[in-house]
Amino acid sequence: GEETLCHMPAMMGSEDFAFYAQKVPGVYCFVGNGDTPNVHHPMYVFDQKSLPVGAAYWVAVAEAYLK
Repeated sequence: GEETLCHMPAMMGSEDFAFYAQKVPGVYCFVGNGDTPNVHHPMYVFDQKSLPVGAAYWVAVAEAYLK
């Protein structure tokens, strides 16, 4: 629900996504992993409880697109 959303500030990154988005419209999103360092940090710990949340998000996106 809305209470779980977090709007993040713009940040510098080194992904190629911007180049893809020039060709095909898209959006870049994060599925949260709680209060832990970001993914490329050596102390990052993946919380598998976030997998159902991420999967449900992408199912909802696909359902909305296919309506």
